[in-house]
Order: sequence, then structure tokens, then C-alpha cells
Amino acid sequence: MIWPALVRRVAGPQCWLWCTLAAVGLLTCATSATLVGSSNGAGPALVNGEGGSTPLAPTQAAGSRPPHILLNRAEHQRLAASIARRDEAATRFVHMVDTQVGGANHYGFSPSDAALVFQLTGKVHYADYAIALVDKNVTAEESLIAKGERPQVSGDSYLHIGWIIGDLAMVYDWTYDRLTPLQRQRWLAYANQAVWNVWHPQTAVWGVKPFSWSGWSVDNPGNNYYYSFLRATMLLGLAEKGDDAHAEEWLAIFRKTKFAEQLVPYFNKNLVGGGSREGTGYGTAQGTLFALMFLWEQSTGESLKTLMPHTHASLLYLIHETVPTLDRIAPIGDHARDSLAMLYDYHRSYLAVLTRLFPDEPDAGVAQYFLDHCAVPRMSQSSNLIGDFLYYLPSLKAKPLSVLFPVYYGAGTGQVFMRSSWEPSATWANFTCGPFAESHAHEDQGQLTIFKNGWLAIDENLYSHSGLRQEPEAHNLVRLERGGRTLPQRRGTSGKLLALQRRPGFVYVAGDLAPVYQDKAVVASVRQVVFLEPNAFVVLDRVDTRDPAIRAVWQLSSSTKPSDPGTMPVVIRGKQSQLSVFPLIGGPERVLTWAQIDHDLNAGYRLDMASSAESPALFLTVLSIDGMVTSAVRLATSGASLTLADGRRVTVNFAAPDATGKLEIRSARGEVQLAADLKSEVETLPTFAK
Repeated sequence: MIWPALVRRVAGPQCWLWCTLAAVGLLTCATSATLVGSSNGAGPALVNGEGGSTPLAPTQAAGSRPPHILLNRAEHQRLAASIARRDEAATRFVHMVDTQVGGANHYGFSPSDAALVFQLTGKVHYADYAIALVDKNVTAEESLIAKGERPQVSGDSYLHIGWIIGDLAMVYDWTYDRLTPLQRQRWLAYANQAVWNVWHPQTAVWGVKPFSWSGWSVDNPGNNYYYSFLRATMLLGLAEKGDDAHAEEWLAIFRKTKFAEQLVPYFNKNLVGGGSREGTGYGTAQGTLFALMFLWEQSTGESLKTLMPHTHASLLYLIHETVPTLDRIAPIGDHARDSLAMLYDYHRSYLAVLTRLFPDEPDAGVAQYFLDHCAVPRMSQSSNLIGDFLYYLPSLKAKPLSVLFPVYYGAGTGQVFMRSSWEPSATWANFTCGPFAESHAHEDQGQLTIFKNGWLAIDENLYSHSGLRQEPEAHNLVRLERGGRTLPQRRGTSGKLLALQRRPGFVYVAGDLAPVYQDKAVVASVRQVVFLEPNAFVVLDRVDTRDPAIRAVWQLSSSTKPSDPGTMPVVIRGKQSQLSVFPLIGGPERVLTWAQIDHDLNAGYRLDMASSAESPALFLTVLSIDGMVTSAVRLATSGASLTLADGRRVTVNFAAPDATGKLEIRSARGEVQLAADLKSEVETLPTFAK
């Protein structure tokens, strides 16, 4: 069967959930599921109607029925011309399809790829191949239904319906005139039932047998399942428009009920600044949503991209979440496909489709530079080649990354990304303080990760087999324990960013983490971070509790083993850079070797430090990269005095409890070079550097 592999191709980071499906007998079965029910208040059809303009008429490669999906005149001509010119992306894509049709077995091949080449070349063998694959799968599904069993499309709470039914819909649309009337009838009966079941989980049926399901995330626009449901609904509605009455219902559910009334308000309220609350792994599923916007615009003439600022903001979000070497991303949340958070085809496709949606925006050229110079300069897997073919614009003029501001804040996700420059050797850091909402998010509020020529302060999830280490112990934060048990951070809560300030030479960020514990005994848990560009961090943690049984432990995980905690500073050596840890308040307690205590973890170490005897518990820590700080001492207040390798002296004083402070930098001669107030306010950051 093709569909299980097809699902792996597009499902992205969640494809670990899909096990190899058992083959079923391909019995010829004319019995198809009877469509049940009809949703009320579906509203008017919006294709070529309300809110949009009539699209350009398509140029047909074959047949009398013009395609409904994607291939308006301009897009058809663009893609066909790309094939005729033998552009690299087009040539790679068509060659992959040719070898598949010729007998190869490309992992994750989608029948719609062959159907698309048919539309662009007029060669009928592509269409016949695509039809045969889809019909074989529909027949297999019909066989399961006839036996009173669940079809595969319903597996894992219908997670994969977007690609199973979406692919069926595109093949139906692009090979329409080569389908028999019976094939059209059977395909639509099966597909309509699948989509109906998604939106009616309690009354879902297959054949004559009820098959209710949980309805997981049918009303949650922040979840990756939701985008799969939308994909199936939109593409089926477009494909069968004019052939089946359910088309208007599906299009209204997509465009009105779900997109306009549910998804847009959610994104505009909760995801300011782009990105996903599921993290950077499962968050790539939003690329499916962006691709739907592109397909809708090409198919109907209506633009959806301007309804949500999040769409455009996500272009910048992905660039900033990527480390300076452009080969991996911030490891936020579950990373089940690849726990190492390496840059991959999914990230390339995510960014490429955004450049198609916003080619005239000033930052599109920066995205183009990223696409050309990142670790994935073209799609690496055959099943993803269509992404470069459809989305990548060779004519788009690239702009250097250095035109961007070096700090970015995604308020909706609570992520702050900062870097010393846009050079590959720059220091990069990520601070987390915001909503903790989705099931794939981690208990990592307050985390600080640091990268320079490799990971120095890591998220331990990077070294897990599962990619699912959500607990506080795996993150760089202050762990709270009561009776030896870690206090959990509670889902549905939010940390509060107290400060975000960037001036030439430093970044200041602070967050209140107490709300995420929902524990009345936790009065305060505040982390303040001063990033002294280019290579040092001064971190103050203050924990105040009403329960003397609560113990605070400062923790930092690393790829390599820290030096003996009895020596100061504690040194963590990376492959090219090293991190020196100066504990000024609180002291090293132990170094833990992850692989020795947890079978899910194959590498990594954690440095634990005990809190001061003061009340509230305090930690004051200086983190120096590549010897920028030569000495550090605690001041009488909650502050630090640093001597830098170039002779300069830095004084940082933190004030309690309002997350303010002062920063002063003097030259080796004692001249004041910088004097700044650390303010308890979140500044609006510019997009571009001045």
C-alpha cells in the first residue's frame, strides 16, 4: 500500500506515531460507505464568491474539465515552463516521478505528484499511474469497511486524513477525465464519509457500523492534527465542486466555520509573533497551513495570508530560531522525528512557501538567502522534491541575514532568540518564558540554551531516543523539589516576561515563572539574564516560597562533561568553544551523567548547584564563552563585578523584587563606556538592524 509511506512523507515531525500498517487483501468491492448526516448552518460557498475574486482560467493539458486546485493559467504556465527549461527543481521532481512510474519505489511517493506531471505535460501514463494507486487504496479501504472494520484513514484519531484524502482529491481533480463514473462515485463516497466523520466524531460511521472517536483537536487551531483536518476538507471541497453537494459544505466548513471563525481569532489572539506553542518540532506542521493558504489563493483568487499577521511573522521566527551555523534549530518541545533538532526538508518547505506568499516583503530576500545558504540548500528526500518545485523562486533577490535585528521575541510562544551577530561563529541563545499550553510543549519555562560553534548549554531532550523528555529535570532552569519530588510546571499556565531590552553591547531579559507551578507556596521564581555581547551571560535566579520543605536546584545540561565541580570556574568544553561557569551565589553540588541513570538518554551531563542559605533562595551565575570573562566576584548586593579578557570591567546590579537593575562597563583605563538602566519593561523590537 502507498498511503502509509505517503503519510510519512508529509506528516512531518509527528510521523513517529505511524507504525507500519498491515497489508489488507485488495478485494474488488463495489460497496462504499453511505454518507450519513449533514452539518447545520454550513453557510454559503466561498469559492469564487464572497471575499475573493475569480481566478484566472486554467490552461488544460488534457481533458475537458478544468482543474479546480492550484492550476490557474498563470501557475500552470509557470510550472510547465519550469519543466520545459529544465530548471533544477523541476528536473529533479519530474525525474523522481519518472523513476517511480518506471518501477522504482520512492519512500513516501504521493500519487498526486504523478497527476500533477500529467497536467503539466499532457502525458497520460502519469495520470493512469496515479489513478491506479489511489483506486487500489480505495478498494482496500472499502474491503475493511465491508468487513465492519475501521479503514486506515481513521487511524490515530484521523491524524493522516489530510494527506490520504487530500491526495485522493488532487488526483481526482487533475485526472478527472480519465476516471470512470464508478471510480468517481466510489472515491467521493469514501472521501466524503471520512471528512464527515472528522467533524462529527460522536456519530461517525463506516458502512452501517458506528465508529465514534475522541474528536481530538477538531476545535484546537494550535494543534498539528487540526491542519490535517483542514487539508482534507479544503482539497476535497475544491476537487468535487460541481460534482457533489457536499463540496459546498466542506468549503464552508473550511473557509467560514474553521478558518474565519475559529483559526483566525485564535492565531491573532494567541500567536503574536509567529511560531507554534507545540514547539519547533511539531510546530513545523504549520507549514501545512501555509501551503493551504497558497493552494487556496491559486485555486480561488482569494488571499488568506493577510488575515493573520502570524503567517508573515513566522518567516522571521524560523530564521531567528535557527542557530548561526544554519544547520539546526532551537530544540523547543517534542522532537520525535529527530531529537537532535537538525534543519530538515520540512523547515525548508515551511520557509519556501512563506516566500511564495510574501515575495514582495522586505524580509523575503533574507529568507531567500537562508534557503540558499542553510544546511538544506535543496530538498534532500525524493518525497519532498515537490516543495522546491512549487515554492522556491530562483528569481527572488537574496539579502544578507545581517540586515535583520539580532533579537526576536515571539510573544505568543514566549520565546526570545538573541545572537551576538549573524556570522556563523556568533553566540546564540534562547530564553523561554510564556504560555505552556499544548501537549507537545515541555516543562521548560525559564530555560536558557546557548550555542556557539556547537551546543554549550543544551536541552537534554536532544540526546533522548524518544525526543519526548518534557520534565523540568531535562531543562536549564531552577528545579523546585518538595520531599525529593520535582514540582511540575502545569499545562494551561503561562510565565510572564518582565523585561526585554536590547542596546548595543547587551540584551536584558527577565521572566516571572511562579505562575506556571500553580502552587500557593511558590511566592516568586524570577530569572534575570544579561547577555553581554558577544560571549558572556550574567544570570540571577530568585526563588521565594512559604514552604521550607521546598528546595531549589540550579541546573544546566551540556554535551560534554563539566570539569570537577571543586574547581572554579567549572569548564564545559565544546568541539570549538568552551563555556566557563562562575557560581557567585550558590555552589556546585554534583555532575550527573544522563546515560547512566536513564535508558532513554544516550549522552549528556547535568551540573546541579545548591541554592544559597539566604531567603529567598538566590543563585548568581556568570557564564563566559571562550574566556571573555577572566574573573567574577559577587558584590554585596545581588550583583557581580567582572573583569574581561580585554581589560574592561563590568558591573551588574540586580534590584528586587521589580526585575530592574543597572549595568556599567568601563574601559581598562576606568572610563565609562556604557551605563544603562535595566528596565522592567518589554520593548517592541525592530525587524531590521539600523
